[in-house]
Amino acid sequence: MSRIPEYLKMIVDEGDEIYSIFCRVETVNKETNTCQVQPIRNDGTKIKLEEVQLGSQLDTDNDFIIYPELDSVVLVTWISSQDAFISLLGDIDEILMKPNNDFNIQNGGDFLLYVGGKIQIANQIESLKDILNDLMTAISTITVTSISGGGVTSTPNNFAVFDLLDVRINNLLK
Repeated sequence: MSRIPEYLKMIVDEGDEIYSIFCRVETVNKETNTCQVQPIRNDGTKIKLEEVQLGSQLDTDNDFIIYPELDSVVLVTWISSQDAFISLLGDIDEILMKPNNDFNIQNGGDFLLYVGGKIQIANQIESLKDILNDLMTAISTITVTSISGGGVTSTPNNFAVFDLLDVRINNLLK
């Protein structure tokens, strides 16, 4: 007879039951990445749970924190009798990402891509980098007719500034 169920029970059973409850967010602390919540109960009892972690916090070098909106509903899950975290969110206020790796966020043909330290923002028709590069080209090639002499002016005196802006755009955007 297999002893797998017995071994599995030994691995996961440390005396703490894992459970979850729905709560309403009362406060969010973005410095400690915790929140205060109140369980949603039908009996009218008001209990406050403080310092509930906003994420698993397993890897502090690669933060991915989702901040819930105040008064929104979240699911709080206990992983021990002392430790709980937000495992499911209703309404999102802000997302904090400090990626060590590339990532891609898509919504149909619209996307935000982070690759090699550069950001690409685009939809099915345009990319932000292309628009800004076209704008910089248009600005740097502006010609103005001089009323007094009737001729066309030369390259703008501050052309180098436009050149540097174009370099900065290309350093940021993919």
